[in-house]
Amino acid sequence: MKEVLTMLNASHMKKLYIPFTGQDPAFVSVNGHQIVLVSRDARSLTNGLKLIGGDTVHEVAANSLENPVQFFRDLYPKDKDLTDPAVPSAAHIVLTPPETEVWEVLRSLELELPWVQ
Repeated sequence: MKEVLTMLNASHMKKLYIPFTGQDPAFVSVNGHQIVLVSRDARSLTNGLKLIGGDTVHEVAANSLENPVQFFRDLYPKDKDLTDPAVPSAAHIVLTPPETEVWEVLRSLELELPWVQ
């Protein structure tokens, strides 16, 4: 996470984009890991929404990643029960490389991430 924040600060990015399904972030499972894709490019996420089960892309401030726990809480509506089993209790944030399509990111993650039971 520290590497992501350093990269974000170095590039002076102001906005990031996250896929959503309805009012909830669109998590994708890769080799048993719960992942939310974050991109600097809304277009690349929009093009891959079907692959990750999303239906919209939301814009967030880049500095919101400074506190990952609060970041995930803030993604959900205020009335959402975060103890609901449907809400992932742990997830990884993956910042997609520039000009990379969602299918390329997912394939790379499948090849690189170990399986989690």
